[in-house]
Amino acid sequence: MTTRKVKRREFLFHRYEIAFTGLNHSTLVTKLYDIFSNDFKVGYVRDFSKRSDPLIEANLLDKDIVLIEGSKNSQAKKFVFIDEKGEQEEIKNVLAYLYREQAPKDLALPAFQVDDIDSISKCILEYFSNLHLETPLNALILGGGRSSRMMSDKGALNYHGLNQIDFIHSLLKEQVSEVYVSCREDQSELEHLKNHKQIHDRYIEFGPTGGILSASAMDPNSSWLVVACDLPFLTSETIADLIKRHNPFKVATCFENPEKKWPEPLCTIYTPKAAQRLAQYLSIGKPCPRKVLFNSEVELLNLPDERALDNINTPSEFKATQSRLLEGVL
Repeated sequence: MTTRKVKRREFLFHRYEIAFTGLNHSTLVTKLYDIFSNDFKVGYVRDFSKRSDPLIEANLLDKDIVLIEGSKNSQAKKFVFIDEKGEQEEIKNVLAYLYREQAPKDLALPAFQVDDIDSISKCILEYFSNLHLETPLNALILGGGRSSRMMSDKGALNYHGLNQIDFIHSLLKEQVSEVYVSCREDQSELEHLKNHKQIHDRYIEFGPTGGILSASAMDPNSSWLVVACDLPFLTSETIADLIKRHNPFKVATCFENPEKKWPEPLCTIYTPKAAQRLAQYLSIGKPCPRKVLFNSEVELLNLPDERALDNINTPSEFKATQSRLLEGVL
């Protein structure tokens, strides 16, 4: 089953951004910047028209939250200053209003005195918290590899009485909003894939990064739990642990390889801003998602079950592992 519907990105720079418009907010934004910097890496943009500057975009990728001055007509959620008469322009995506002396009457949204930093900061944090709860978590099973060493499709292999695509799907389906399989278009009618929702690779021959970017292009507003299909020891408990400890402010949340001490990219939650980082590395000829994680702000977790992410790459490994699993010898 092919999935073609593409969604529009719902943010300007960053999933966790907030803008201020209607007057010079430099003092307010500076105070908020100082408060939030105690717990977050904070980004700041003064003029949203500079969005096209790739250096600004790159600098915001590793920020947890972003404060914007300006952006009156953008899709960014915003605080808008109004005068005591309540006169205001028609501005979209307003979170709350700001006033100097006395709150205007009959406002449909919350209003804060511009010097009430405590209440304004609490409003922002509540908005970010709700935004996290509203952000869908989809799953993407990577099934489009060439499986050259295995010499057969890894997704079709049977370790547990069913093929690996069905097995990984069974672990994910109760824990995420939607489960998709990443594959090439020429694989769409294969027996082990044809009954699953599919996202076909738009970035051909770029491995897992191409699959992740294809999913993000279809839905840039969701986080994506990306799982390789060749993980026969993976359990629903390991996935639940990853989801429970997910940090939505980071580029990704992933497990650390217990032996090599590097991030494992193929059982990882990628947040919406991860697509920008992956595309950045792809553009300079580095399509390896592990390198992206190495060089990004990620939440790195210990792996409770050290075998959970062991993958199987050769026919001899498959036969030995299949025999052990089917006999219950772990």
